[in-house]
Amino acid sequence: MKLTWRTGVGVFIVFVACIGGAVIGSVVTTKFGAMAEDITYIDFISLMLTAISLLMTLLAFFIAILGIIGWNAISRGVRVRVEDFLSDGFKDGNELRLMIDEYVQKSMFEGVNTIDTSLDDE
Repeated sequence: MKLTWRTGVGVFIVFVACIGGAVIGSVVTTKFGAMAEDITYIDFISLMLTAISLLMTLLAFFIAILGIIGWNAISRGVRVRVEDFLSDGFKDGNELRLMIDEYVQKSMFEGVNTIDTSLDDE
């Protein structure tokens, strides 16, 4: 994923929306919400665990989306690099062509011995 100015603006808008939502939420709850000062410890723990589980679910969803996007970008990049390497590598004088020529030369003469002419003299 390329970082462009549009990405930066998008991140800034999300940041401002989060801060705005937090400010609006705090104003609404303090001015118009029920002020229950007699909340029990069990209710408080229940609320905190519910909030934490919701945040963890949202975080997992966000990480999954980023993982899918990242995997697609990595896969696309690898595919392009391999295609470029293979298309350029088989041209004369390039790395892959020289490697194949070397293996062909080795395999052509592997196991071939010279003729021993000393037996002909006897």
